[in-house]
Amino acid sequence: MADINIPSSPIRTNDSAYQIECKFALEPSLTRLFEKARSAGWDPQHIALAVATLGWELLLDPRHSMQREGFGIEH
Repeated sequence: MADINIPSSPIRTNDSAYQIECKFALEPSLTRLFEKARSAGWDPQHIALAVATLGWELLLDPRHSMQREGFGIEH
């Protein structure tokens, strides 16, 4: 997988540009992951749902609680 760019500064996490930049940074790696899963025979809708579910589970995982600060998400 490709390296993921770090956020540029001084973008704040509640700034809409931050989400756009994050999406841009993750897109190449997620596209490759999606293509690998599809080549292995997985259905595209199930791949997308699995990625979204895993992302949500990581967000709610207490071991990652410090990364959630500033998003208004409570566990």
